[in-house]
Amino acid sequence: MVESGVTRPWRQVWMILFFVFLFGAYHGNAQCAGEDGTIEICDYSNPSNQFLDLFSVLGGSPSPGGTWSFPLPTGALNTSTGLLDVWQLHLSGVYQFAYTVPGACADNVAVATVIIGPWAGVPAPNGSACSDDDSVNLFSFFEGVDPDPQQNGTWSDDSNTGALSGSFLDATQAGLGTFQFTYTVPSAGSCPPVSVTIFVTVHRKPEPGSAPEQGYCDTDDFSPYTDINLQDLLSGEDPFGIWNDVGGTGQIFGFFDSHINLQQVFQTYGPGEYSYSYTVYPANPVCIQETATIVFVIEPHIDFTGATLVVNSDICESEMADATYSATLTQGPFPVPDGTYAFTYTISGPSNATIEAEADFAGGVMTFPIPPANFPEAGDYTVTIVQIKDKESPGYCPNPINVSDVLSIFPLPEIDPATVSIPAICLGEDAVATLSGSQLADGVYDMKYTLSGANTLPETNLQLTLSGGSATLVIPSALLPNPGATLLSITYIRSVATNCETTSTFTRTIVVNTKPNTSALQVVIANSCEGDVVTALLSGLGSLSNLTVTYSLSGANTALDQQVVVSASGGNASFVVPATLLTTTGATTLSIIGLQNNTNTCGVATASASRTFTIQPLPDVPVTSDQVFCGTDTPTVAQLTPTGATFNWYIDDVSDVVLPADTPLTNGTYFVSVTDPTTGCTSARAQANVTVITVDTPVLLPGGSAFCGVDNPTLATLSDNVGATGEMVWYDAAIDGVLLPDTTPLQEGVTYYGYDSDPVTGCVSPDGIAVTVTLTDCDPDEYAFMVPDGFSPNGDGINDTFRIPEIEFLYPDFRLEIYNRYGNLLFKGAINKPEWDGRAQSGAVIDGVVPNGVYFYILYFNRDDKSPRQGRLYLNR
Repeated sequence: MVESGVTRPWRQVWMILFFVFLFGAYHGNAQCAGEDGTIEICDYSNPSNQFLDLFSVLGGSPSPGGTWSFPLPTGALNTSTGLLDVWQLHLSGVYQFAYTVPGACADNVAVATVIIGPWAGVPAPNGSACSDDDSVNLFSFFEGVDPDPQQNGTWSDDSNTGALSGSFLDATQAGLGTFQFTYTVPSAGSCPPVSVTIFVTVHRKPEPGSAPEQGYCDTDDFSPYTDINLQDLLSGEDPFGIWNDVGGTGQIFGFFDSHINLQQVFQTYGPGEYSYSYTVYPANPVCIQETATIVFVIEPHIDFTGATLVVNSDICESEMADATYSATLTQGPFPVPDGTYAFTYTISGPSNATIEAEADFAGGVMTFPIPPANFPEAGDYTVTIVQIKDKESPGYCPNPINVSDVLSIFPLPEIDPATVSIPAICLGEDAVATLSGSQLADGVYDMKYTLSGANTLPETNLQLTLSGGSATLVIPSALLPNPGATLLSITYIRSVATNCETTSTFTRTIVVNTKPNTSALQVVIANSCEGDVVTALLSGLGSLSNLTVTYSLSGANTALDQQVVVSASGGNASFVVPATLLTTTGATTLSIIGLQNNTNTCGVATASASRTFTIQPLPDVPVTSDQVFCGTDTPTVAQLTPTGATFNWYIDDVSDVVLPADTPLTNGTYFVSVTDPTTGCTSARAQANVTVITVDTPVLLPGGSAFCGVDNPTLATLSDNVGATGEMVWYDAAIDGVLLPDTTPLQEGVTYYGYDSDPVTGCVSPDGIAVTVTLTDCDPDEYAFMVPDGFSPNGDGINDTFRIPEIEFLYPDFRLEIYNRYGNLLFKGAINKPEWDGRAQSGAVIDGVVPNGVYFYILYFNRDDKSPRQGRLYLNR
């Protein structure tokens, strides 16, 4: 809940308390004025309590004839009778009134203390406000019966509208609806606080809406406006309002007619303002009716066709400091009404501006000043009036206007030295001064000039014509007979067109140079081979340092007017004759026909130096081809073909370094030429691509040396276990070994020596690998195992021994024992003795030869904890 206090009455309470303090400071027991007394009035509104006799409050026996006093001018106290109108004390609280008796009484003042209880008044209790009222006094909703509510209470915003300030409600902020507010007057003495509540309903104000002014020009086509619905022009309006023809144009027929014929209005009444109002009424009389007005403005146009503008006046740049400027607009064939006009004009040129101004039209003419600040420098300024209207008009007519005039501020005719170029000349030539990109305008100029320095001339008149910003001044060679620097000075310039003139400080130097001396010129050229660089050596050049030589060729090769720029030192120089000019062998003559000193561009024609030289033909290009070598053969340049004393090999087509015969060959391109021993000329080079085959050393794959003999592995099998780029070849020894076929069976514990080889060239790797093979890498569970049940050792080469197939691979640690039926051990076998030939190894039988019969064996596998096997075999010779 928001509370709003009444602050000013509380200031009165504090003032009362202040006087209470004063009274207490000096007051003791009254003697002649009576005794101090106190009374409390809680029932403030009771009529019986309206008037209080203050003597009834005092104790003792107050002497008559005294005077009552109260520090506040409330008008509630009769100071003579002591009668107090309590209802005139508009604050609850404590009041003290002093009674003073004149005379020599020891204590002649007594104080009557009155405690006024709270009173909040009698509310309506319901009130109404309009939604457009921003200052609704809540006290206006009280009944108006006495006594009035006391003023030191506080209003509470029970509905939390946020629109309450003190006792004033801002209905525009509170919004529509019914809101509750409570007024509370605080307690005084033993009197409790008192509160009253009121309810305020905020009613919506009527909304007539709004519409912008409707503007037209009398030149508009009004045919589309014969049926304008005024209602369509409004926005935000309440319905069911009443329309009224404010201007009396006769367009509204009845309260609810909202259609007008603007074309008829214009045709009947012409240009002017025509208003139509729309009035809406409130739902509650607390609000007042509201009216919106739609204004139609038909503006008369002003025709500036044929009007002219003159800007005064053209001046020279030197007159700008004191110049003033004005422009005059004159009407055309159509009259312009007198009056004050607002207009906009633009200035374009060296500076630009858009200016709004006002001026009076009188008698068809309007003159207005133009501030000089808009013309800060020389140049042509175009002043254009782009918009104009009667100052009092709304501006609905465009009043098209586009009149302009050019104000020229002519620059002083000055020549910028940067725009003038005078190339250096050679002795005997005219000097030409070229003026281009000048700030001078095209036209004719009167000038005066002088020459000083190596050549002199007193002040002389000349006339110069500029066209397209350019002009040419020729100083005849007769005025420049001496080499060296001559200063050209222009002292005066006047524009014939503008008559603007000025003195000039323009100067420019004319340099007159000497020409080369060719009396001692000589040229030397040596004979050369076809395609060689041909260099011409020059001498007798004197002090020249940079020059252009013009020469011609005749004979086997011809060329005219060839030029080359060369540097000279000590009178000597050289240049190369381009090979494109020397395409034919034989004798050719070079003649110097001109020299130019590039330092001063002076040249001279000459025919005093020439030289004949011979170009020898080149031998035929040698024949060669691409060549392939094995890296293990350590090939060198000596192995390339062709070979011989007249042949030279190079690493590329441009190097002059001949490769020595022992240069190792690498992959790449080599070039060979042949030299004619008679002329010393060398042929063009032939190209040969050299490939040196290098085979990488093979690598044995992990586990690649382990096999199972049961699989009958060969060298081809071993090759499959080697990482190689080509084909593997195997030898039985590391040095001078025998090449073994791929079909060679592998043998247990044998070392083989392998090399990788290129299958095309047969080149092998420089290093090999040594592989010692094991054939016992077998898993017995993967192979069938069988022990023979007999043999026939009769020497016929068939089954002459008892041998267990593949046992040396599957069980390499086996042990075999053979017994006769008497239990005599006849044979003990192992991997190094796997076969029994039918003879006893001990003296169990005569001659060691056992007879035909059945024998018994015990086979110890000695692998994977496999149990021994026992069996029998039959021997039949």
